[in-house]
Order: sequence, then C-alpha cells, then structure tokens
Amino acid sequence: MSRARLARSGFTLVELLVVIAIISVLLAMVLPAVQQVREAARRSQCRNQMKQIGLALHNYHDAHGAFPIGNVPGTNFAYQTMILPQLDQTALYSLINFNVSSCFDWKATLAPAADPGQFPVGVYGCPSDPNSSRETWTASGIYRPTDYLGVSGTMPVDFDGALYSRSNTSFRDFLDGTSTTLMVGERGIPATLDHGWPICAYGVSGDGDSDNVLSVFHGLQSGRPDSFHNMHFWSYHPQSAHFLFVDGSVKALGYNMDDHLLKSMSSRAGGEVVSFDGL
Repeated sequence: MSRARLARSGFTLVELLVVIAIISVLLAMVLPAVQQVREAARRSQCRNQMKQIGLALHNYHDAHGAFPIGNVPGTNFAYQTMILPQLDQTALYSLINFNVSSCFDWKATLAPAADPGQFPVGVYGCPSDPNSSRETWTASGIYRPTDYLGVSGTMPVDFDGALYSRSNTSFRDFLDGTSTTLMVGERGIPATLDHGWPICAYGVSGDGDSDNVLSVFHGLQSGRPDSFHNMHFWSYHPQSAHFLFVDGSVKALGYNMDDHLLKSMSSRAGGEVVSFDGL
C-alpha cells in the first residue's frame, strides 16, 4: 500500500524576491504621501498658532489702546512676554518681574525652579521645527526659543514696521492698511538655540533684532539651522513661511516672492500700493 504524497505549496526564492520588490515600491510610493499629509497637518497647526498670537495682540490692543512694545530697550523684555495673559498664560506672566533694570541679570539670580524660561509656551513653537521644544541653559537662566518674530520693518534701524524696539503702534498708525502689513513672521530656530528668545531678547544690536523681532532687510529665503540664517525670515516648511498680518489673517509667503513687495508689506505707512493674496 503506497502512502499518498502531500503536495507542498510556498514561495520560491525568485517569487519571494519579487514580492519584496513590490512591497518596497509600494512603500516608496506611500511614504512621501504620508510625509506630505503630516507636513500639511503641521502647517495647519502652525497657521492656527499664529492666528492665536494675532488674536492675543488684538486683545492686548483692546485692553491698552496700542500693541505691545516689540522690545523694551535696556531691560530687553519682549512682546511675546507682554501678551502671555492674552494667551491664557497668566500664571507664567505672574512669575516675571518687569521692575528690574535688566531681564538677563534678573533671570541670572533665579533658581531653575523659579525661572519662567523653563515653562514651554506651545503656541510659540512651530510644529515643523525640530528645535521648537528644546531649551538651553545659560549663565542668565533657561530659555526656550520661538519661531515667531515681530516684523520690525524694512531695515534694522528704520523701525517702520509693526513691532520693534520702543514701538508703540496702534491700528491708526497702519496707513498702508492692516490687511497688507506684516506683523509677525516665521524664522527657524538655530540648532544652537542662541537666537529667538521670547522672554529676554537682546539680539545682535541690543534691541532684540533677530531674537524676538526682525526686519526684512535680508529678505525671505530658505534657511538652515546652522546659525548663518538668523538674520532673515525662513521656516522648516517647504518653499514658504507663514506671516501674520496686522488684521489678524495669516498667509504663507513663498521664497520666490519679489523682494520689493516684501519690503512694501513690512512698512506700516510707506505709501506703497500692495496687492497680494498669499500662496
């Protein structure tokens, strides 16, 4: 009596290699789409955060009759600190002593547990920026940089924009129109975390320039977190950066936009006629 021979089924080596190749092709097609979806979600969150900042600035204006000072000369407190109560950060705001001669010197005297710089303000970090959740420890305390800098104007020393050292602007000052004048823009955080501090902001010239406010003198162009791209606006989003306008709207501006147009949009009363819808 013969024993029945069972037929075996399975992949040959060639078939297995073909299946692996097909799976690899499918993954290569799917992964970019997944990354695009994730970036679209991060971009949307970034836009919403800038709208929250815009609403906070408007609420501050309603309460005080003017927008916050962009950067306080001497003490170097930043506008981002001034609007903390409007961002539902009253507890953090209450930790800050504005009656000091120097924000940096004051923070240097604090124990880490009492340093307001240790507490993250999520709305100040772009979700596409890998450095937005990091903190740095210095001789003057703890700092968490921000991606969102006030637009000081066309040049570092002209102060013809919305937020700058000693600024005291209100809606009536924006003769060029609130819907066409920039107020806050994205600037990526460098890997060294040495620029973009939103509590004490010294910048490179003592007025917070490149720390919490920035002019458009060096334009809008792609950048890298290598500390050589701190003086111009850029973001971790592909080919563009978000900007908050004085009217509270947020638009993405592309790196290929005309430099003259960008400067026209950064001045509050330059008399330029601006027509732009964003990306």
